[in-house]
Amino acid sequence: MPMVFLYTNLKDEEVPADFEVKTSRCVSEVLNKPKERIHVILNSDKRMCRNEDSSPCVLIEIQSLGVFSADKNPGYTEKFMEFFSTTLSIPKSRVTLVYKAAEAHMIGIL
Repeated sequence: MPMVFLYTNLKDEEVPADFEVKTSRCVSEVLNKPKERIHVILNSDKRMCRNEDSSPCVLIEIQSLGVFSADKNPGYTEKFMEFFSTTLSIPKSRVTLVYKAAEAHMIGIL
């Protein structure tokens, strides 16, 4: 059950209207998880900077069960960087990804 938390200093109207759905599909494909189980939370219009620069940027945290490892993460990063950079019109150098391994006993769902 991947959970995707996105933080960006883009204004809400600068983010494509179908961004959450496209993100869910991308995460489903990249992590091989059912899209029906994916949560996407967009936090736009945040005060952010990266490298002392407040031009458009995005920080994405992805939590999931049993998919992250030192061997697999570089392949995920390549695909996610391309997607988020293209979809949000932000250079890859302004995209940061954080992977967190979730534990089943820490998630409450039916």
